[in-house]
Amino acid sequence: MPELEALIQRTIRDHHIDPQRIYLTEFSMGGYGAWELAARRPDLFAAVVPICGGGDTKWAPSLKEVPLWAVHGAEDNTMDFPPIRSREMIQALRSAGGNPRYTELPGIGHDSWHKAYDPGSGIFTWMLHQQRPRPQIARE
Repeated sequence: MPELEALIQRTIRDHHIDPQRIYLTEFSMGGYGAWELAARRPDLFAAVVPICGGGDTKWAPSLKEVPLWAVHGAEDNTMDFPPIRSREMIQALRSAGGNPRYTELPGIGHDSWHKAYDPGSGIFTWMLHQQRPRPQIARE
Protein backbone atom coordinates (compact mmCIF):
# COMPACT_ATOMS: atom_id res chain seq x y z
CA MET A 1 0.00 0.00 0.00
CA PRO A 2 2.72 2.59 0.69
CA GLU A 3 4.06 2.10 -2.84
CA LEU A 4 0.58 2.55 -4.30
CA GLU A 5 0.02 5.70 -2.24
CA ALA A 6 3.36 7.10 -3.49
CA LEU A 7 2.43 6.24 -7.09
CA ILE A 8 -0.88 8.08 -6.76
CA GLN A 9 0.83 11.15 -5.29
CA ARG A 10 3.49 11.14 -8.01
CA THR A 11 0.84 10.76 -10.73
CA ILE A 12 -1.15 13.69 -9.33
CA ARG A 13 1.96 15.86 -9.25
CA ASP A 14 3.47 14.85 -12.59
CA HIS A 15 0.27 14.99 -14.62
CA HIS A 16 -1.38 18.05 -13.07
CA ILE A 17 -4.43 16.12 -11.86
CA ASP A 18 -7.00 17.90 -9.73
CA PRO A 19 -6.37 16.46 -6.25
CA GLN A 20 -9.98 17.19 -5.28
CA ARG A 21 -11.20 14.71 -7.91
CA ILE A 22 -9.37 11.45 -7.25
CA TYR A 23 -11.68 8.44 -7.54
CA LEU A 24 -11.03 4.89 -6.38
CA THR A 25 -12.80 1.84 -7.75
CA GLU A 26 -11.80 -1.78 -8.11
CA PHE A 27 -13.38 -5.20 -8.09
CA SER A 28 -12.88 -8.66 -6.63
CA MET A 29 -9.62 -8.78 -4.65
CA GLY A 30 -9.10 -5.20 -5.77
CA GLY A 31 -12.42 -4.37 -4.10
CA TYR A 32 -10.84 -5.43 -0.82
CA GLY A 33 -7.84 -3.27 -1.66
CA ALA A 34 -10.10 -0.30 -2.41
CA TRP A 35 -11.68 -0.57 1.04
CA GLU A 36 -8.26 -0.76 2.67
CA LEU A 37 -6.64 2.07 0.71
CA ALA A 38 -9.65 4.32 1.30
CA ALA A 39 -9.49 3.55 5.03
CA ARG A 40 -5.77 4.32 5.11
CA ARG A 41 -6.16 7.57 3.13
CA PRO A 42 -9.73 8.86 3.39
CA ASP A 43 -8.34 12.36 2.80
CA LEU A 44 -7.20 11.39 -0.70
CA PHE A 45 -10.39 10.28 -2.44
CA ALA A 46 -13.41 12.21 -3.67
CA ALA A 47 -15.37 8.96 -4.01
CA VAL A 48 -14.81 5.23 -3.57
CA VAL A 49 -16.64 2.40 -5.37
CA PRO A 50 -15.58 -1.05 -4.14
CA ILE A 51 -17.17 -3.88 -6.11
CA CYS A 52 -17.57 -7.41 -4.71
CA GLY A 53 -15.08 -6.75 -1.96
CA GLY A 54 -15.10 -6.21 1.77
CA GLY A 55 -12.86 -5.18 4.58
CA ASP A 56 -12.36 -4.76 8.28
CA THR A 57 -15.41 -3.17 9.89
CA LYS A 58 -13.03 -1.36 12.27
CA TRP A 59 -12.18 0.90 9.32
CA ALA A 60 -15.68 2.40 9.27
CA PRO A 61 -14.97 5.47 11.45
CA SER A 62 -12.20 6.60 9.11
CA LEU A 63 -14.46 6.12 6.06
CA LYS A 64 -17.65 7.71 7.33
CA GLU A 65 -17.06 11.05 5.55
CA VAL A 66 -15.98 9.51 2.22
CA PRO A 67 -18.66 9.30 -0.48
CA LEU A 68 -18.88 5.56 -1.05
CA TRP A 69 -21.03 3.31 -3.21
CA ALA A 70 -20.45 -0.43 -2.82
CA VAL A 71 -21.78 -3.00 -5.28
CA HIS A 72 -22.03 -6.75 -4.88
CA GLY A 73 -23.73 -9.57 -6.79
CA ALA A 74 -26.41 -11.20 -4.61
CA GLU A 75 -25.49 -14.62 -5.99
CA ASP A 76 -21.72 -14.24 -5.51
CA ASN A 77 -20.75 -17.61 -4.11
CA THR A 78 -17.02 -17.25 -4.67
CA MET A 79 -15.45 -18.47 -1.44
CA ASP A 80 -13.67 -15.25 -0.44
CA PHE A 81 -16.22 -12.78 -1.85
CA PRO A 82 -19.73 -13.40 -0.45
CA PRO A 83 -22.10 -10.40 -0.40
CA ILE A 84 -22.14 -10.47 3.40
CA ARG A 85 -18.68 -8.83 3.25
CA SER A 86 -20.10 -5.72 1.55
CA ARG A 87 -23.22 -5.76 3.74
CA GLU A 88 -21.08 -5.80 6.90
CA MET A 89 -18.99 -2.86 5.71
CA ILE A 90 -22.07 -0.83 4.76
CA GLN A 91 -23.70 -1.54 8.13
CA ALA A 92 -20.50 -0.57 9.97
CA LEU A 93 -20.30 2.68 7.98
CA ARG A 94 -23.92 3.53 8.78
CA SER A 95 -23.36 2.71 12.44
CA ALA A 96 -20.33 5.04 12.43
CA GLY A 97 -22.46 7.87 11.04
CA GLY A 98 -21.65 7.48 7.35
CA ASN A 99 -24.15 7.59 4.51
CA PRO A 100 -22.86 5.03 1.97
CA ARG A 101 -24.80 3.74 -1.00
CA TYR A 102 -25.12 0.01 -1.56
CA THR A 103 -26.39 -1.91 -4.55
CA GLU A 104 -26.82 -5.65 -4.36
CA LEU A 105 -27.52 -7.05 -7.80
CA PRO A 106 -30.09 -9.87 -7.81
CA GLY A 107 -29.25 -12.85 -10.01
CA ILE A 108 -25.64 -11.71 -10.43
CA GLY A 109 -22.63 -13.69 -9.26
CA HIS A 110 -19.03 -12.65 -8.80
CA ASP A 111 -18.79 -10.75 -12.10
CA SER A 112 -20.89 -7.87 -10.77
CA TRP A 113 -18.47 -5.30 -12.19
CA HIS A 114 -20.09 -5.72 -15.62
CA LYS A 115 -23.37 -4.30 -14.30
CA ALA A 116 -21.69 -1.84 -11.94
CA TYR A 117 -19.55 -0.31 -14.70
CA ASP A 118 -22.37 -0.28 -17.25
CA PRO A 119 -23.02 3.36 -18.23
CA GLY A 120 -26.69 2.94 -17.29
CA SER A 121 -25.84 2.08 -13.68
CA GLY A 122 -25.28 5.72 -12.78
CA ILE A 123 -22.08 4.98 -10.87
CA PHE A 124 -19.76 6.99 -13.12
CA THR A 125 -22.15 9.95 -13.15
CA TRP A 126 -22.39 9.78 -9.34
CA MET A 127 -18.60 9.53 -8.97
CA LEU A 128 -17.95 12.52 -11.19
CA HIS A 129 -20.34 14.63 -9.12
CA GLN A 130 -18.20 14.03 -6.03
CA GLN A 131 -15.24 16.17 -5.14
CA ARG A 132 -13.29 16.84 -1.99
CA PRO A 133 -13.68 20.32 -0.55
CA ARG A 134 -10.97 22.75 -1.51
CA PRO A 135 -8.72 23.72 1.38
CA GLN A 136 -9.71 27.00 3.01
CA ILE A 137 -7.13 29.77 2.87
CA ALA A 138 -6.82 31.63 6.14
CA ARG A 139 -7.40 35.35 5.75
CA GLU A 140 -6.41 37.94 8.28
